[in-house]
Amino acid sequence: LEDGVERRHEGTSEAAQESPPSAPVIADADMAALAGMARYHSGEYEQATLDLQAALTAGTRYASRALYYLGLCFRHKKQYDMAMQQLETAAKELTRMDNLKKDIVYAQGEVAEAMGNSAAAAGFFKQIYQVDIRYRDVAEKIEKVYSKG
Repeated sequence: LEDGVERRHEGTSEAAQESPPSAPVIADADMAALAGMARYHSGEYEQATLDLQAALTAGTRYASRALYYLGLCFRHKKQYDMAMQQLETAAKELTRMDNLKKDIVYAQGEVAEAMGNSAAAAGFFKQIYQVDIRYRDVAEKIEKVYSKG
């Protein structure tokens, strides 16, 4: 019996060596995403960008949040077109207007403002205003839009 058990373990260890387990890869991707977010908050935008891109490539379960932070990194570096692309992708992944989606849509509005597109910015802020008038300063932003027109 011991000989049979040994052989069975030998076979499984060979199989394990041939194909690496997927859980550590996911954990590594998640760690990269979390590291990227932390680096963004500490002002390390270049390293945050690298971490977030690695996390997204590896398939993090924090994909929407990683896309959001990647968009913020690009916005900080004034790479507005790339910021908007990342934010649009993140927004599409979320179906309901939860806090993360509000953050993403608000960032889209800020990027549109930075690009000089006040009509698009107002459209983003209106999306939030329609579901949460108290979110940040969207009420003030929307009131400005309507007071001009």
